[in-house]
Amino acid sequence: MPAMAGGYDSNGPGPARRLLAAHRAATDFYRGHLLDEPRATAYLDSRGIAPAVAVARPWTVGYAPRGWTGLRDHLRGIGFTDAELLAAGLITTGPRRGPIDAFRDRVVFPIRDSDGYVVAFIGRDLSGRPGTPKYRNTATTPIYRKSELLYGLAEQFGGGRRPDALLIVEGPADVVAVAGLSATGSVDAHRDPADRYCAVAPCGTALTAAQVALLASAVEPGTPVVCAFDADVAGAAATEQAYRLLRDWPGPVEAVVLPDGADPASVVAGGPAGALATLRRARVPLADLILDRRLAPHLARLEARLTELARLGRDPSSESRQLGVDAVHALAALLAEVADAEPLHAAQLLARMSVRLDLNPLTVFEAVYPPSP
Repeated sequence: MPAMAGGYDSNGPGPARRLLAAHRAATDFYRGHLLDEPRATAYLDSRGIAPAVAVARPWTVGYAPRGWTGLRDHLRGIGFTDAELLAAGLITTGPRRGPIDAFRDRVVFPIRDSDGYVVAFIGRDLSGRPGTPKYRNTATTPIYRKSELLYGLAEQFGGGRRPDALLIVEGPADVVAVAGLSATGSVDAHRDPADRYCAVAPCGTALTAAQVALLASAVEPGTPVVCAFDADVAGAAATEQAYRLLRDWPGPVEAVVLPDGADPASVVAGGPAGALATLRRARVPLADLILDRRLAPHLARLEARLTELARLGRDPSSESRQLGVDAVHALAALLAEVADAEPLHAAQLLARMSVRLDLNPLTVFEAVYPPSP
């Protein structure tokens, strides 16, 4: 294993070996509690994940029990010090008490580095207490930087395994749920070659250039990458970030557009055959999704203005045309970017905008590509 973050080398006698050993012991501790906690298994079932699959390799999902120091007491009992556990991010300091467990009453998903070592965790809260974050991620440590790893990559790649499509999702449950599709025997009868997904998730951060580089090194050039983020403000920001980072991806770049409140795990929970059909129908070019989202506020303004003009009894034609042209100008850079890589796709988007904005196609074209003086 190569040198790690912070200059530690896990092959030597330095601190990294102890931090990795602490994570290995913590993984075993959490796994040992998962199947005995009904709320944890119910959560996994609701996300389309069989608990017996989650707790087994390669995922080794676990449960962090309630209480302040269950993990700390266990790890201290097998020889780890508080200083080591603090450095590993497994315990933290409470405001009114000494060191306490970093994860409590959470389903915990181990995060692995490229060599398969557990270096961190993502914990999903089960308490439902007001003010408690739904997800908690291990903080930066000498062996872990969340912007440099992807959840699910180490578990699914290597040994010549190559997916037909990469699915970038928001959370670890989505990753494990999608992975379960390939383990379902009934899926093959409904499968299109492009349905063999491998899902990965950023570890509590928006997609980064380092993570895109990891993906590029893991798959064959030309492999489609499909973004499946939630339809909320954070998901919209994540989609924009992904578009910026994936513009030079050597293959199709798409998005999955799911209904509000849905995500890949909830789709999988509805059944494998239906999930694949839904994911197939919901795939669109990522540029199309970006265009629609950037266009949406312009359309809202246009509709509101037309309503106002109708109320005033005024002719809306001239003003609506100008608002439409303004919208095209605002999106011109995006359309030009698409045209540089895919001229035919850009022409389709221009035609789509002319319909959405009720503009002559030539007007739209000239707004994006003004005629030379």
